[in-house]
Amino acid sequence: MKKLNSINLIAIIIGLVSIFFGVFNFIIGGEGIDLIFSLFIGTSLTGTGYINLKELQKKEGGRKE
Repeated sequence: MKKLNSINLIAIIIGLVSIFFGVFNFIIGGEGIDLIFSLFIGTSLTGTGYINLKELQKKEGGRKE
């Protein structure tokens, strides 16, 4: 399960970087499609990684081995 946790953390980090660049692109006045694409990919990766990480933690906490 350690490998899945690190994969989810990597997805969250990449998503946050993408959101940061989307906001930065908005501030400097970049094109709209790049801004929308960057924010969409960032929120999707961050949300998916976060939800999967919480589900894995919930499953690991409920196990009785």
